[in-house]
Amino acid sequence: MGLRRVLFTALAAVLALGMGLWPDAEIAAAQPAGPSPAQTQPAQTGSDPDALVSVSLSEVTPAVPTPDGSVTMRGTVTNTSAQTLTHVQAYTWRDQSPVVDAEGLEAILESDPTYPVGSRLFELPHQFVNLTDEVRPELRPGESRDFSLTVPVAELELATSGGDVAGVYLVGVQIRSRPASAYTIGRARTLVTIPAAHTRAQVATGVELSARPSSVRENLFVDERLVEQISPGGRLRVLLAAAERADTSWIIDPSLYAELVDMADGYSVQTETGEKPGTGQAAARAWLEDFRRLPVERGLRMQYARADLDAVAGSEWAMRIGGSGDRVSDLADLPLVIVSPEGHLRPETVANLAALRPRAWLTSSAQPGVSWEGDQLLLGWSDDVWDGGPRPGPQTTVHVRQRQLAQTYITAAEAAEPQPQIRIISTPEQAQAWTGASFVESVQLGEVISQATASRSRPAATWISNQDAPLSRAHLETVTELSQKMWVYTELLAEPDQFWSWSMTVLSKSVSSHWRGQGPAAQRFLTPLEQRIEPGLDGSALRVAPSSALRLTGSSGAVPVTIINDLPDSVRVNLAFVSDSPQRLTIPNVDDIEIGPGQRVTVTVTPKASGNGAVNVNASLTTLNGTAVGKPTELFVEATQIGQIGWAIVGASGIVLVTTTAMRIRQIRREKKKETAA
Repeated sequence: MGLRRVLFTALAAVLALGMGLWPDAEIAAAQPAGPSPAQTQPAQTGSDPDALVSVSLSEVTPAVPTPDGSVTMRGTVTNTSAQTLTHVQAYTWRDQSPVVDAEGLEAILESDPTYPVGSRLFELPHQFVNLTDEVRPELRPGESRDFSLTVPVAELELATSGGDVAGVYLVGVQIRSRPASAYTIGRARTLVTIPAAHTRAQVATGVELSARPSSVRENLFVDERLVEQISPGGRLRVLLAAAERADTSWIIDPSLYAELVDMADGYSVQTETGEKPGTGQAAARAWLEDFRRLPVERGLRMQYARADLDAVAGSEWAMRIGGSGDRVSDLADLPLVIVSPEGHLRPETVANLAALRPRAWLTSSAQPGVSWEGDQLLLGWSDDVWDGGPRPGPQTTVHVRQRQLAQTYITAAEAAEPQPQIRIISTPEQAQAWTGASFVESVQLGEVISQATASRSRPAATWISNQDAPLSRAHLETVTELSQKMWVYTELLAEPDQFWSWSMTVLSKSVSSHWRGQGPAAQRFLTPLEQRIEPGLDGSALRVAPSSALRLTGSSGAVPVTIINDLPDSVRVNLAFVSDSPQRLTIPNVDDIEIGPGQRVTVTVTPKASGNGAVNVNASLTTLNGTAVGKPTELFVEATQIGQIGWAIVGASGIVLVTTTAMRIRQIRREKKKETAA
């Protein structure tokens, strides 16, 4: 050990003693940090077996240091044990071995917090800091202390075999204390990237502006959760701020935009007992004003409500759902991209829905970067880029940012030829963690799409395993059943256009991927549509009125039948009859009867009877296409006096016959008298 190092070590020990802190035994001995028993073991668990404190990093600056610069780490240490700690110190720590490839990065991210061992810096006063002193000699259970460490990169002594410091390194803080433990009692680790001058990463970042649907019809929302998201500090507010950055593109959900437009002019919120006024009108107007200032050339639109097209790809209305966003005229000119989040998309879905003609499919189910499935462009991204840094936690914004930078750098360094890396930002944490860097060249998603489409190189997609399940089978069955009922109800309506538009909007929203794992909330969202449709189909609001026995005093005659429409819509129906004894009694059907909302219409039918007695007839309603709705109503038709009338007819016929015969006889006698006289 050189004289300078010995002097600095001695000075550090004296300073620690002067503040009432007994230095670590290894410091006193002026030896490099040695491993604890736990540190000598490879990765076993995700927890720190010796941890008595938690360490939360709040700052690592600069995010990408230079070899001749410094790095500052700030954070908070909290005593999570049941014992009081004294002589608590925070040390700069690093592992001098660089991470040079994706395999090495994955190993580091999955490693136990105590592995690799690395080493602490303690020789210079600025390389460690005392967290307890004469004024505050103890760190009691639950108490926290802040720390700040600034160390020149050169003192970290990072270098590859060739002496080049470029690479990704593990850097962090270790906490030690006496007399609680002879070893490290807590730590935090993060990744620091020192880029090589020749390594460049092209990154296209899209900010996803989407949310779980809330509006069930015009001016009516199921809840106020959207208000919180668009208010200052809310998720969509933070994402909108990220979309304003010049190094990002933005992808808007037409459903979200339409809901905010609806909210901005006033709305109500559904309650258990009715409705109440909404509170987000001003927040919606403010959000929309800022959104409309975004440069349109950086904008894209996704499928309506971020529909889980993979879940509904085989349905007859998948194409309608995928194209629903075209109805939002303010956004219709934006290029359409299909966003398939959380890693669930199948190649057959891409083929089945190619007629939607999106500019690209953005998915984490295909290999990262640009690839092709037939003539469909895929832009793949890695979901795990936002997963945070090495253990132990907590995974703060610092961990997420440093991991993202490290993975971006290693991907670029390993690439055989330059290819854009795709990033999708969908949470405030990701937005706050996203940062540029000296080795990052930001490009727009639209530019990547245009270049890929124009390129002759079209690498085939490599599909990776799905990372998340689609919408639940139970939810899809509910939506499918409701869609079938919607078709029937639409057939009933005299003027179906408005209902059709509304119901298709609700159904499009009902298969939003935002409903994954949200079964009860999804059911509440569908309730208003169900309540609108069911009364028209189950016979409670559209029905044939029951009546007492209808008497028919002949073989045919006029009988009144009343149809009741308690629906809020005008309907057109057919009235059909089925007789229990068609040989004795039949009633012709009556087609195309229009009934206004809340009205009753009485129609006259003409039964035909061939015998006396009561006959049971079921009267039912159908759509004009013949689809039955509601329940049949039993009518009793009683035919009477058919026998008496028959005998009367026979008697009358006899009288006519006798009279006619007598008149003929008299005529013959007169003719004979004339002949005799002549």
